[in-house]
Amino acid sequence: MKKIFNVLVPFLFLSPSLQAAENYCLAVRGNGELMPAHWGVMSAVVQKKGMPSALAGGSSASISIFLMESLALNPRPLSNAENALLIKSFQGYFEAMSQTPEGKALAAILGDKAVFKALMERAKKLDQLKVTPQEMILVRKHLESLNTLLNSSDFTGLINPAFQHYVKETIFFADALASGKEGVSEGQVAYRKDQISIAIKNFGKFNAQTDETLFFRPGLINFVHLAKIFGQMGDFYAGIELKNKSVQNQINQDIDQFLKLCLPGSENLTWSKLNLQRPACRQLFGKAVLTYREASLREGRKAVRINEAIGSRLASFPATSVLTGSAVSTYRNAREHYRLNADLNFGTAFRVSEKEVRFGYWGNAENLKNIERNLRSSSLTSNDEKSKKFLNLGSRSWLEALSSSPAEPGLSSLVDLNQQLVSAGGWSDLHPTLILKAHGCQDIVLLTRRGGESMFAQGVMKKLTNYEGFDWADWDNLTVSQRKQKNSSGDSSDVGAYASSWSRLYNMANTESSIRKSLSAATTVVCTNWDKFDARKEFHALVEDSFTAPWLTQSNQLCR
Repeated sequence: MKKIFNVLVPFLFLSPSLQAAENYCLAVRGNGELMPAHWGVMSAVVQKKGMPSALAGGSSASISIFLMESLALNPRPLSNAENALLIKSFQGYFEAMSQTPEGKALAAILGDKAVFKALMERAKKLDQLKVTPQEMILVRKHLESLNTLLNSSDFTGLINPAFQHYVKETIFFADALASGKEGVSEGQVAYRKDQISIAIKNFGKFNAQTDETLFFRPGLINFVHLAKIFGQMGDFYAGIELKNKSVQNQINQDIDQFLKLCLPGSENLTWSKLNLQRPACRQLFGKAVLTYREASLREGRKAVRINEAIGSRLASFPATSVLTGSAVSTYRNAREHYRLNADLNFGTAFRVSEKEVRFGYWGNAENLKNIERNLRSSSLTSNDEKSKKFLNLGSRSWLEALSSSPAEPGLSSLVDLNQQLVSAGGWSDLHPTLILKAHGCQDIVLLTRRGGESMFAQGVMKKLTNYEGFDWADWDNLTVSQRKQKNSSGDSSDVGAYASSWSRLYNMANTESSIRKSLSAATTVVCTNWDKFDARKEFHALVEDSFTAPWLTQSNQLCR
């Protein structure tokens, strides 16, 4: 159980705009289930440089910067080493939570339990069945069995209600078809059956090349519920106090004892190595986590941090891609057609205008206005493709950001932010240094991995807009290593005044591309190799790699 939770997991009250010029800022690249790699790097950076004055990142990085901001708001007078140790303890928090119902549910959905295997078995059985009068009883039987499993205590709150509704609605369609009612076809039931199977089998695979319904298909995970789990974690690290003072005092004593016992000699150790030497560290910290959780439940305490406005306490800028203008109605109409679809080619023709795909950022409203103004006026960003797509999302709650930015296509259908905007996930800015520079940051640390831009991000942009310059046919016959080399090197023929849309955003060979400008804006690039690891099988090696990753400080060095 601990293994799967390894995969998950305030002296800064001055004006953020003033502090940005005085201290360093941290830009974090999203990385999905490899998120614990963030914590290894963040602990190493904080140990050396202290807590940052501003943070930015999308997708899973939005979760990591939320947790780091929460720790920065803790009223304890913590040293750099103590903050670094507490960042390492993010892993310990999830290890402790593995004993709770919500923790067990999270473990189940991530595949380290027989119940997830049961989901996969049901998907395989659905694949084997055809929607014919002879097999309709079996189709309905397996859909009912799946529905029962989704509603079991094993998945407490974590299954997406939209996915559950899709399954129930498919059962209704199957019943209508079996009883001879008009308006439902075998093709509709067969299509929906296959979509349910795909949602289970493709969970976490991030396929933007051949997955034609990744923008429409409801995913397994309830990201609102997941955000609230991280919200409780944020409260713990921010030091939000319980009403019961005696219990709070006991928790404070346990944390004091944890820091006293575990801090000496921890500077060069990851959480795993520290606890090999001192097992009491995990026990003390886990006790504090579970005591806080249980007392919060008894008190009926509502989460605080997750409902706070982003940027109200610290300069933080979580990011997501956003459909705007007519792209919103285009998407919503297509999503409604998906519900009743029977066409096996659905999704292949879906496209929106490049101009209506924007890159949105939440944060303090005044900070965002200043950033937008500076992006337009700076010689570095005034003609930069990514900066032109900047969209001010305002100071909304962390709940909105954490339930939409990590909800990437394939894990979720696109998420309505309001009547005018739809979030398409936080793949949009994986090197968020330019907005930090526009915020006033002079010293920017970028946490990233080797290689060029994410193939998933490039593929999603292609599938959304069919932008010029990127063609999957150029990649189809390449080995994994050849793909990495091609992505890292870029295309030197696609540069200059007539560079393609792809080149202006993602081409590593184009010094005027957004990715190259983003890398140049960083004063330090921490160059991990997290893509080398399978987080579920090589977790300790993943964190160790990130904790000891090289720091590149010369502007001409690229993280390849």
